[in-house]
Amino acid sequence: PDLRIQLVRNIRAASQCGACGSSENIEFHHTGRKRFTLGDHASIVRVPLQIVAEEIERCIPLCHTCHTLLHKGELCVNLQAATKTHLTVVRTVRIMLGSKPATKKQKKKRKSRSKGRRTP
Repeated sequence: PDLRIQLVRNIRAASQCGACGSSENIEFHHTGRKRFTLGDHASIVRVPLQIVAEEIERCIPLCHTCHTLLHKGELCVNLQAATKTHLTVVRTVRIMLGSKPATKKQKKKRKSRSKGRRTP
């Protein structure tokens, strides 16, 4: 499979729910602005591996049940603790796949490009 899809699958398989600890039916909850849906393979293969990895870093893994409850407002998640655990998994899988984290200069360049595309 495509390396980007493999990255998402591997991180999903290695992750546990940030709320209940389950490793079944893991989904990614975006904690910031969502650029694309990580469950949509058509979206994933259109962007570079580095961008997919950065998008995953902005998410926390939640099982389907907890993700649904969170969006209904019936669940509160300690985002700081869940993010810390998730980032450890993300970095490990990225190293295994040979995907390096973006430098501050690369992130700044992407951010300035995306600001120019926004419409009021």
